[in-house]
Amino acid sequence: MLRLPLTTAHLRPGFPDALEYRGEAYLGLNRIADVKQVYLDLFASYRVLAAQLMQAIKTWIDLRRSFIHTNRGRRKLAVIRSNSSEVP
Repeated sequence: MLRLPLTTAHLRPGFPDALEYRGEAYLGLNRIADVKQVYLDLFASYRVLAAQLMQAIKTWIDLRRSFIHTNRGRRKLAVIRSNSSEVP
């Protein structure tokens, strides 16, 4: 489970490597607002780590875009769109 990286970041919240790792963990959990905040925190003081997180974000976006182009991805997207159109 993802307890180790989150616990490490909790013990030393200012530890930049832990922040970057936590950002990638949030990305895997689809917690985009948290990823954005971690990126902004890193960008302020640790540009190299912010660049690493940005590369992970770009890879995540590319993977999500490529998934949409698969048959399974198209079906899942169709289900999401049909369900969202039913919400008032």
